[in-house]
Amino acid sequence: FLDSLGWAFYKLGRLDEALRELLKAVQHGEKDDPTIRDHLGRVYFDKGLIREAIEQWERALTLDGGNEEIKKRLERARGLSSRGGS
Repeated sequence: FLDSLGWAFYKLGRLDEALRELLKAVQHGEKDDPTIRDHLGRVYFDKGLIREAIEQWERALTLDGGNEEIKKRLERARGLSSRGGS
């Protein structure tokens, strides 16, 4: 539920609220859900927090290594990070 609420806030562009709800989802036992980690990565990325996004996407891939979309997002973020992103 908290992930769904966080994702809804994300879709509305309410990134701070999205982050709050997604972090709650992780704290309430959903820490090993690759979808939540992906969603956190997207929120961090859109907030310009590239390192944090990379950390979340790396965690998501340890949980779901075959997810090509997450791999693409991670590579994009790593590219930005290597060029001096946040």
